[in-house]
Amino acid sequence: MPAPVLMPPRHTITPISLLVAFLTLMAFGTLLPIDYDRTIAALGVGLLLFARHPASTTRTDLIDSTLLCALGMTGLVSALLSRHIAVSLVAWSNWMFIWSIGIVAARQIRSASAMERIFAAIAIGGVLGTLYVWIARSFTAPGTPLPLYIHPRLMGMHLTAATVAALAWLHLAPRKGDLRTAQWLVAIVSCAGMLWSGGRSPILALGAALGMLLLLDPGRDRRALLRQTILVGIAALALSAANWTDNPGLGWWHAISRSTAATDMSQLTSSRTDIWKLVWSRIQEAPLLGHGPGDYRFMRPRQDGHQPHNWILQWLLESGAVGLVLFTTITSRAVARALRMPRDEPTAPWRLAAATGLCACLAGGLFDGYFYHAQIYICAALFAGLCLGVPGPAPAPALHPRRQLWLGMLRRSALVVGCLLMLIHSFFVLRFSKWAPIPLPDSTTARLVRAFPSWNYGLERWLDSWGKDDPRIAIAWSDWACRHGTDADFFYLYGAVQCLRIQRPDLAAERLDAGLRWTHRKWWPYLRNLRHQLPAQPATGTTDADKPKLLNTNS
Repeated sequence: MPAPVLMPPRHTITPISLLVAFLTLMAFGTLLPIDYDRTIAALGVGLLLFARHPASTTRTDLIDSTLLCALGMTGLVSALLSRHIAVSLVAWSNWMFIWSIGIVAARQIRSASAMERIFAAIAIGGVLGTLYVWIARSFTAPGTPLPLYIHPRLMGMHLTAATVAALAWLHLAPRKGDLRTAQWLVAIVSCAGMLWSGGRSPILALGAALGMLLLLDPGRDRRALLRQTILVGIAALALSAANWTDNPGLGWWHAISRSTAATDMSQLTSSRTDIWKLVWSRIQEAPLLGHGPGDYRFMRPRQDGHQPHNWILQWLLESGAVGLVLFTTITSRAVARALRMPRDEPTAPWRLAAATGLCACLAGGLFDGYFYHAQIYICAALFAGLCLGVPGPAPAPALHPRRQLWLGMLRRSALVVGCLLMLIHSFFVLRFSKWAPIPLPDSTTARLVRAFPSWNYGLERWLDSWGKDDPRIAIAWSDWACRHGTDADFFYLYGAVQCLRIQRPDLAAERLDAGLRWTHRKWWPYLRNLRHQLPAQPATGTTDADKPKLLNTNS
């Protein structure tokens, strides 16, 4: 006799419905005009604030909450000690939002039917994102950024989670008729989008996930899963090939070409091994607590992407050995909890699928930013939350209510602080946008930007306006942006141009030389072109051999 399916308790229907809607439309959060990679998580928390949270917890949940609070406090301390405190605090706030979504999943989702809805929402969200990209690309000129995802690697990471969720939905929730057809289509399209994105880490992540499921599933289920995966893979290869593109960064055919053409490990990993060496040297400067969240964006010389393309190095860089140990402990507990779940528990198959999704993120995160970019990070947090959740009805009261009270207060306080920081950050994003009025150099907005420099994309619009009256203001602000902004590469060139406006080629040469030492290599042609147009300047003792090697990767 089959085990009865537990229906979600009444108080979980609303938050689960909100979470399903959020996961389905999550990819479209990048269309909002506020820092696309952080707005998504903040929006998810905004939806879930309307949910009711059960007050009672078990001892196991209390341990997990303690570990999460310790990890959050470690990140906060690292951010406060960072040389770029504003950017680090905003990144830390994003951590709080994402982890809170995982906590809600652990507390609220306790039935097989609710878990099925979550997996279906993740899968359908990936399909909607894929279809949007494919359709929108037919209306955009060649060479324009990828619609919705900005970069194809972000699309590949999101669709890694979507494909795992789609295969789990297809395998664990068999249906008849039109819904069964929809399950097959969702799995095929999500897998096709992942292959079309051209990344190799998603393929590695999916392979690790499938290997884990095939190893742990019973014999009959293993054969069914293998058959379904093969059919989905064949159809996905054909569908992605039907959307053929000559863009070398897209398509599984280009991924194969890059791999076969590599002559050394650096080329095979798209220079990631070179980046890892530089990041490791940076880690050794602060091995215990790291340099604060988001520090990779301030590495000099500037590297590709916003994270080290390896979650181990990322945690060591941002929160040190303490943060890495806490994060590894939490994820290990999540996977172990799912694997120890009794097989007769109705939610056990779904929790095993969640553990598989988390392991896929861990495997893919060894080569890309699975624990940095919001869309995939949210999916990973959800998978961990589903693993850590207690099955059955509402849990028994905790044995330490005072400790539970303090943990709850810390979590709520962190969210409040994070919301305030994100509001300030979002205010800057909107003020720097092209349709917002330009403030005066001595205005409250300008002084606040100098005091909390979390964003400077679009600053050149302000400086163009101010420089008409006093170019020295534009020079001073561009020098400030070179030290404190994440878009510093541009302002080395911008400051040089402003120096030429006041007839100071010597100052322009200093900024161009500094730019050639510290900016990303994609800026070298512009800096060199302007530098060659300047009259000869006194030698500074710096040669080409002294300049650090700049690197290039595909993401």
